[in-house]
Amino acid sequence: MKNWKFEIKFSGLTAFVIRPDKKGGRVFLMRAFDLPRKKHEPELRFDQRDVAVSPWKIPFPGSVIQDPLPSDRKKWMLKFLDLHFLPAPDVTLTQKFVLDQSVDDYLLSFEKIFKDASVIHPDSFSPSPSENLVAIRVPLRHGTLKTTKLAFEQFNHVVDCQFAPKGRPNQPISHKQKCAIELALEFTVADGPLTLLGVPFSPSLSSGIAFEPRPGEPGVIVELENRPLGIEKSVLVPGIGKEKDEDFALHYNLSHKNHPEDDRIVPLFDPIPREDGKEIGSENCINGRFADDPRA
Repeated sequence: MKNWKFEIKFSGLTAFVIRPDKKGGRVFLMRAFDLPRKKHEPELRFDQRDVAVSPWKIPFPGSVIQDPLPSDRKKWMLKFLDLHFLPAPDVTLTQKFVLDQSVDDYLLSFEKIFKDASVIHPDSFSPSPSENLVAIRVPLRHGTLKTTKLAFEQFNHVVDCQFAPKGRPNQPISHKQKCAIELALEFTVADGPLTLLGVPFSPSLSSGIAFEPRPGEPGVIVELENRPLGIEKSVLVPGIGKEKDEDFALHYNLSHKNHPEDDRIVPLFDPIPREDGKEIGSENCINGRFADDPRA
């Protein structure tokens, strides 16, 4: 298929590092905890009907599992690799990288809440970064990076968030803003399938999945998520029935190689009135972006 749109959505514990010249950047899905019961497990959610045959003969990953609902959705469980965009032979990605204004408007910059967070730990950029630091890296070289969802937008409310250290809501930081909980990179594929190639940090076999729009569709949308496992993923948002806080990420000072619990920052949402007179309120978490870095 010619000139089709590919969109990859990012959510969860994710740092967006942009080059100072704005000509590119990199996405880091961070490894949040060392404790086995508190790890983040990145996953790429996709529709099985969009999977194509890779012209590069790249092995299909063995870590793909069925998503319980709906039945045509599957998940690629990723860890410790660089995820590249590989077009078909003789096809190139030509779009320049564009940083949409919505990113600067709604995505939190870590330097606003951590005084030394303008520096990302240098090991994040090494060919084989520490597994305590980075889970997945994705280049930003082509297309438009844009905000696609704000906190509580799905409930027809967009609120300003204030921030405080975890467990200390009475010590808020003097910064408030409307907050993004999802970003997406979108670009055009000139022809043929696009293969997402996973190259492990350590020497081992690469694998990948090729995508191309199914009949009648103009493009492909996949979702790369970095969610917390265990108790935090199952916490219900007060007053919203069965909605959980898994759409929200965590904040750490990623200039440190390890991320102790004390470094965690969470947003404090102002209560949202409901039609029945009650309020929606929660200490949910969102994602953020570091300052510019030429190594991205």
